[in-house]
Amino acid sequence: MQKLSTANVATLTWIQSHTAAQIADQLPPDYYPGVGKAAYIAALQRKKGIYKPTGMCPQTAPRPAWWSCPPSTRQCKACPSTSPRRPPTHSSRRRHR
Repeated sequence: MQKLSTANVATLTWIQSHTAAQIADQLPPDYYPGVGKAAYIAALQRKKGIYKPTGMCPQTAPRPAWWSCPPSTRQCKACPSTSPRRPPTHSSRRRHR
Protein backbone atom coordinates (compact mmCIF):
# COMPACT_ATOMS: atom_id res chain seq x y z
CA MET A 1 0.00 0.00 0.00
CA GLN A 2 2.87 2.37 0.76
CA LYS A 3 4.38 1.88 -2.69
CA LEU A 4 1.04 2.71 -4.29
CA SER A 5 0.67 5.87 -2.19
CA THR A 6 4.24 6.94 -2.96
CA ALA A 7 3.71 6.40 -6.69
CA ASN A 8 0.45 8.36 -6.56
CA VAL A 9 2.08 11.35 -4.85
CA ALA A 10 5.00 11.22 -7.31
CA THR A 11 2.55 11.28 -10.22
CA LEU A 12 0.57 14.19 -8.76
CA THR A 13 3.81 16.12 -8.19
CA TRP A 14 4.88 15.41 -11.77
CA ILE A 15 1.54 16.70 -13.08
CA GLN A 16 1.97 19.98 -11.19
CA SER A 17 5.54 20.44 -12.44
CA HIS A 18 4.62 20.13 -16.14
CA THR A 19 2.40 22.09 -18.48
CA ALA A 20 -0.76 20.60 -19.95
CA ALA A 21 0.97 20.41 -23.37
CA GLN A 22 3.92 18.51 -21.88
CA ILE A 23 1.55 16.05 -20.22
CA ALA A 24 -0.41 15.55 -23.45
CA ASP A 25 2.85 14.88 -25.31
CA GLN A 26 3.44 11.87 -23.03
CA LEU A 27 0.07 10.29 -23.89
CA PRO A 28 -0.65 8.09 -26.89
CA PRO A 29 -2.96 9.66 -29.53
CA ASP A 30 -5.71 7.13 -28.78
CA TYR A 31 -5.96 8.51 -25.21
CA TYR A 32 -8.21 11.34 -26.42
CA PRO A 33 -10.08 9.85 -29.41
CA GLY A 34 -12.76 11.96 -31.00
CA VAL A 35 -11.79 14.97 -28.90
CA GLY A 36 -8.36 15.85 -30.16
CA LYS A 37 -5.16 16.85 -28.49
CA ALA A 38 -5.94 20.58 -28.43
CA ALA A 39 -9.24 20.05 -26.61
CA TYR A 40 -7.54 17.71 -24.14
CA ILE A 41 -4.84 20.31 -23.42
CA ALA A 42 -7.43 23.05 -22.93
CA ALA A 43 -9.47 20.90 -20.53
CA LEU A 44 -6.38 19.86 -18.59
CA GLN A 45 -5.27 23.48 -18.24
CA ARG A 46 -8.67 24.35 -16.75
CA LYS A 47 -8.79 21.38 -14.36
CA LYS A 48 -5.13 20.83 -13.49
CA GLY A 49 -5.62 22.41 -10.07
CA ILE A 50 -7.66 19.44 -8.86
CA TYR A 51 -4.51 17.31 -8.87
CA LYS A 52 -2.93 18.36 -5.58
CA PRO A 53 0.70 17.20 -5.18
CA THR A 54 0.03 15.81 -1.69
CA GLY A 55 -2.98 13.75 -2.75
CA MET A 56 -4.94 15.23 0.16
CA CYS A 57 -8.34 16.85 -0.28
CA PRO A 58 -8.66 20.39 1.05
CA GLN A 59 -10.69 20.93 4.23
CA THR A 60 -13.33 22.68 2.14
CA ALA A 61 -13.86 19.64 -0.12
CA PRO A 62 -17.36 18.13 -0.18
CA ARG A 63 -17.81 15.17 2.14
CA PRO A 64 -19.42 11.88 1.11
CA ALA A 65 -23.05 11.41 2.09
CA TRP A 66 -22.23 8.90 4.84
CA TRP A 67 -20.07 11.53 6.57
CA SER A 68 -23.13 13.55 7.56
CA CYS A 69 -25.23 10.84 9.20
CA PRO A 70 -27.08 12.25 12.21
CA PRO A 71 -24.73 11.86 15.20
CA SER A 72 -27.64 11.57 17.60
CA THR A 73 -28.78 8.31 16.01
CA ARG A 74 -25.35 7.19 14.73
CA GLN A 75 -27.29 5.74 11.85
CA CYS A 76 -29.47 6.81 8.96
CA LYS A 77 -31.56 4.97 6.39
CA ALA A 78 -28.89 5.15 3.70
CA CYS A 79 -26.04 4.24 6.07
CA PRO A 80 -26.68 1.18 8.22
CA SER A 81 -23.24 1.43 9.83
CA THR A 82 -22.96 2.29 13.50
CA SER A 83 -20.68 5.29 13.01
CA PRO A 84 -21.15 8.43 10.88
CA ARG A 85 -17.42 8.42 10.09
CA ARG A 86 -17.37 4.85 8.82
CA PRO A 87 -17.54 4.28 5.03
CA PRO A 88 -20.79 2.78 3.80
CA THR A 89 -21.11 -0.92 3.24
CA HIS A 90 -21.70 -2.32 -0.23
CA SER A 91 -25.46 -2.44 0.32
CA SER A 92 -25.70 1.20 1.40
CA ARG A 93 -24.38 2.96 -1.69
CA ARG A 94 -27.69 4.60 -2.51
CA ARG A 95 -28.17 8.34 -2.03
CA HIS A 96 -29.71 10.05 0.98
CA ARG A 97 -33.30 11.06 0.45
